[in-house]
Amino acid sequence: MDTPRPEQVREMQPHVDAPTDADCLELMEMILGALGRDAVGLGASMAHPRDSEEWQGMSLPQKYEFFAPIWRVMRDEAMSVEEVQRQVEAVALAVKQGSAVSDMRHHVFTGKLTGAQVVYFRAMKRGACNYFNDSR
Repeated sequence: MDTPRPEQVREMQPHVDAPTDADCLELMEMILGALGRDAVGLGASMAHPRDSEEWQGMSLPQKYEFFAPIWRVMRDEAMSVEEVQRQVEAVALAVKQGSAVSDMRHHVFTGKLTGAQVVYFRAMKRGACNYFNDSR
């Protein structure tokens, strides 16, 4: 994966109090797009949710309802559509503000790395990350 060029990275907006509907839709569409049409089932020839007539025809509450099962699996947690919406809003706000320590906008990369030791971190409790097999 290529890293984005500096002009492609949005400025952090730390003083913003809430995400917009567009911020939340962008997050949901990014996740749905990454999963792909076979996993999502929005139109047989769709490459991205925003290209789907079905997705475009949904209201915002319907989009949250459609997205909720995917978010529940990602979080491994049973929750209502309203809780899914609150969590999506919280993540979208953190991205917009750049409030997460891991946000790449907090880091300065000064040159090309040609060789380095790779370090993998594991959760203190095995199985904490559903999509990563850390059973060994």
